[in-house]
Amino acid sequence: MPLRAKKELEVDESELLERVQMHCAKPELSKLAIVLAVIWPWLLLQGVLFQWDWYLRHTLRGEPLSDEDKAHLTRCVINISTPAWAALEPRKRAEWLSKELWEADNVRKWRDAQAKGKLE
Repeated sequence: MPLRAKKELEVDESELLERVQMHCAKPELSKLAIVLAVIWPWLLLQGVLFQWDWYLRHTLRGEPLSDEDKAHLTRCVINISTPAWAALEPRKRAEWLSKELWEADNVRKWRDAQAKGKLE
């Protein structure tokens, strides 16, 4: 193989490696299967307690949604994780919250608009 082609190949390999490393997240301890197997009962309990608290506050007592509740429902509708939501600029979060996606009618309109945008 000519020397020039070999150098180009080495450059391409190093560039490819850099690109792959940029797009791959480092493994997190909390995502490992063995760790998840150990902590899943705690996660399950947290989920049950959250649902129970939500039921008590909003169904039985009829309390209005707090800003945190509205943010949680908005995150669920747009399918974004808590860390990703926290990483958003405050302006962008306010923009999402202004759409009031915790209301069923607004969610329906937003999803219809999303579907039309994808079809065009």
